[in-house]
Amino acid sequence: MSVSRNLLDELKQDEDFSHVVSIIESARRGTKCHELRERMAGGYGGRQLTLLAPTNNAIKKAAEAKKTTVDLFCKMPEVAETIAHHAVFDRWPLSALRMLGTPLESLQSQKLVFLPSGGKVSVKLVGSMRPVRINSGDILCRNGLLHKLGCLLVSAKQGWRGVASREEAVQRANEAQQEMLKDRRELNGKTWAGPPPPGPVSKAVAARRTVSAHDRQRARAFAPLYGDDYEPRIYTGDEPLPPRRDFSQLRTVPTVTRDKSLPSQAPTRDDAWEEWEPLKREEMRLQLELEDLQRYLQSKEALIAEHAAFVREVLPPSGLGWASSHKALVEVLLSSADEYQLLQSRLSHEDPKLITSEVRLRCCTVPSGSRLCCELPIWTSKLWLTLELPEVLPSATFPLWSAPSGERGMESRLQHLEAHLLIEQAQKALQSDELDAGELAGRIVKEADCIADVLSWMENHGICWGLPDQRKFARLCEAMEVLHFGAPSADCMVSEGETRDNPKEPHHNLLQRRVDKSILTRVLSLPSLPEDHSEVQALMTHLRHMSSELCSRNGLLSTLKQEVSARTESVDILRGRLEVLESSMPSQWSPPLELWEDLMGASAPTPLEAVDAFKQVSEAVAEARRKAMRKGEETAMKAEALKASAAEKLRQVTWAESQAAAREAEIELLKQHLREQADHAKELEVERREGRNRRNMLNVMDADEAERRATALSLKYHASKVQTAWRRRQRKARVQLKAVLLLQFQIRRWQKRRQSAAQRIQKHWLLKRTQANDDVR
Repeated sequence: MSVSRNLLDELKQDEDFSHVVSIIESARRGTKCHELRERMAGGYGGRQLTLLAPTNNAIKKAAEAKKTTVDLFCKMPEVAETIAHHAVFDRWPLSALRMLGTPLESLQSQKLVFLPSGGKVSVKLVGSMRPVRINSGDILCRNGLLHKLGCLLVSAKQGWRGVASREEAVQRANEAQQEMLKDRRELNGKTWAGPPPPGPVSKAVAARRTVSAHDRQRARAFAPLYGDDYEPRIYTGDEPLPPRRDFSQLRTVPTVTRDKSLPSQAPTRDDAWEEWEPLKREEMRLQLELEDLQRYLQSKEALIAEHAAFVREVLPPSGLGWASSHKALVEVLLSSADEYQLLQSRLSHEDPKLITSEVRLRCCTVPSGSRLCCELPIWTSKLWLTLELPEVLPSATFPLWSAPSGERGMESRLQHLEAHLLIEQAQKALQSDELDAGELAGRIVKEADCIADVLSWMENHGICWGLPDQRKFARLCEAMEVLHFGAPSADCMVSEGETRDNPKEPHHNLLQRRVDKSILTRVLSLPSLPEDHSEVQALMTHLRHMSSELCSRNGLLSTLKQEVSARTESVDILRGRLEVLESSMPSQWSPPLELWEDLMGASAPTPLEAVDAFKQVSEAVAEARRKAMRKGEETAMKAEALKASAAEKLRQVTWAESQAAAREAEIELLKQHLREQADHAKELEVERREGRNRRNMLNVMDADEAERRATALSLKYHASKVQTAWRRRQRKARVQLKAVLLLQFQIRRWQKRRQSAAQRIQKHWLLKRTQANDDVR
């Protein structure tokens, strides 16, 4: 075997892989098997591969299970995709696969698990089939390694197990039985000597086969065999029938394939294994889904708890309500973390009226009461605090004109709110006149024709507004449909300077538009805004933010003041220098020598007029400017060249850093692999130690068992001796007991005899005494 061959050439050289080569070569373009063929030939960058090639016997088994021929099986596209399961990236010898503890991903994105079994290695698809042993391997090629498989790795979706239906199995069994009978007939035809010769015995046997059991001619048929006195034995029912013999054990094993669908068929170990694996996978999948659902529920519960905490502790006392049935969404624009902290400090801890709240930062949404808001970095974009109100709140409603139906910018809303606040101030200032809003509007319309006359009337009554406030009031009147386009009055014309300063204003200025009395009455009688109005709060927050930015140490006002003071100091210095120069000038003007020498590079001529000096200085300044421009261009070119070189160096550094990062990643992977190998070696060492400890424990247990048996034998021997002595003593005691019982019996008999003798003697003496007494009488 030459190392110069690639994987495809090595497969073609071995005749045991001819079917695999035909499958790979018949793969269509664009499939994974075609990509495998290109990689085996050295394409796609020449990455190393490890191929688990099935042999021709494995392909034949798969074709038989598929119930087709090998040629048709090799041309199936699903078979070509199945071969892509047998290839993994990188070189993996059998020694490395034996120590590998993690699954590898094949070219078809399937997981392959390698299991050590004895001295060899087995492989299986994750959750698809039982392990397949690798027969031989470590065939070295130029672009990878080659291992031999004795079985095809088939996924669970294809399932080529070779198990057909019951009808097909019965048909195949019948065909096999017919072939067997045919072969038997041929064998009997070759070995059979022919029919038996005619004779009385043959005729008797033929008659015996044809007659009935109850035929009276049966005896005559059996006469040549048993004689003329043969009587057939007919069962009459008087005697019990003989027991029937059981021939079930003599039956042969049926060739029909066992039907797994019948409940009476006991499952085998393979069937239990095949059914257990998908059930185990389904159990693991359901367990993972349950864990995901539990984590999702925990996150939702945490979010609900944060919202509830926000509702209980953080929400402000709104005191607002909509006059319509729509919900209120209050959005407060925050441009920095300081504003958010300021708003949080202003919120109340007692009002739970608001329903939900959230903080939207870019595309992320965070609950307002969450601790994540305190841990957010310095914001680089705007943040919106959203508060959702109930449909109707038990408090005063604010006017609907402040919540228009169409979209409107924040700037126009702020202008209208500021104008509303200005109208409230005007109402407070005009309260001393004790006039109704209609009477006040009628008086204003009598004396004023346009909005500028209204503003001048207010100024005469002590309400002085600047030009921005006047424009806000005019915009509010325009939004309330107070103004009407008309010819401008002579008193309300703007000056040419104002028109020149504001070229973008329309032809009819807002201040020149006519006023309607009825709608001006509505404007002057607008209800006052509640202090806790959402937009007022937004305006106040914006004003506080602007005031904090303006009045802070590093704010805009301090910066302007510093710039003004610095410019004032520079102006004072320049004025001092000018005064010094003016005081040092002689009565007849002549250029300063030092300044002339510095500027012109030569001494100043004594008879020099101011006009000539101005021309010379202007020419020198122009020349200096040209030189400066040339130097600037050269400097810019050099800067561009330096920038280009710096960019090139930066690209090289970035490329080097990426290469270093890739190398570090590979080093980390190698370290991790080494750590895994070390852990696996430690596990093997621990298993070896445990095996040694188990052997030692078994030896100790064997020694203890032998000692226990010896002790038991000795105890049994001593027990037998004790039992023998005890039996001897028992027999002796029985003899003694018999002797004692015999002696007791004799003593009792002697006592009875003595008592009977004493009784007779007593009776005799009594008789004698009675006779003597009778004689005496």
